Amino acid sequence: VGLGIYPALLQRLRVTPNELAAERPFIEHNIRMTRQAYGLDRIVEREFPADEGLDARALERNAATIKNIRLWDYRPLLRTFAQLQEIRTYYKFVDVDNDRYVVNGEYRQLMLSPRELSYQHLQSR
Repeated sequence: VGLGIYPALLQRLRVTPNELAAERPFIEHNIRMTRQAYGLDRIVEREFPADEGLDARALERNAATIKNIRLWDYRPLLRTFAQLQEIRTYYKFVDVDNDRYVVNGEYRQLMLSPRELSYQHLQSR
């Protein structure tokens, strides 16, 4: 019983009043070790100068990127998916994601949304 009182008392009197300050060294250590484990400690930041000029040559050189710029907003697309499936009330669409696939030999950006079952709308048998 006495062994459990001391940690609880220490937590209540020393840690809880200023938890962030008390936990800071442990949080910093955890973040530092996580970065090291994933190799993120070797990342080097560099300035990337971007000029503001855009001309026809730049567009031609980057045609694949320009061709793949996302034009659609996910919000109306999410509503559209929901409307197309509304006759089946047991389906729902939670989010629309962007992904890239090779379609007909071209790397294309696509917007997709998995259809999920809405269990509360299923009829019990």
